[in-house]
Amino acid sequence: MANQKLEQEELQTVQNMLTAFEQLKSKIGDTEISKAKLLNQVADLQGQYSQYEKVLVEKYGTDVKIDVETGNITKVEPVAEKA
Repeated sequence: MANQKLEQEELQTVQNMLTAFEQLKSKIGDTEISKAKLLNQVADLQGQYSQYEKVLVEKYGTDVKIDVETGNITKVEPVAEKA
């Protein structure tokens, strides 16, 4: 096979596809970075929620139910253990 070359249109098609692959891989990387940031934000919020939940437990006790729509607090009767 003596020094053959792709036709210009073939070369352009391959180059365009490789460029598209690189762009998509870059977008996937950006998406993964965004995902990691969001997961960190979720973990931070869970920690904040847990800390605030402790504050509420100290103030209202563990035997209450809080309606998060209205803020109403209802005392919950303990469930009897089954024998």
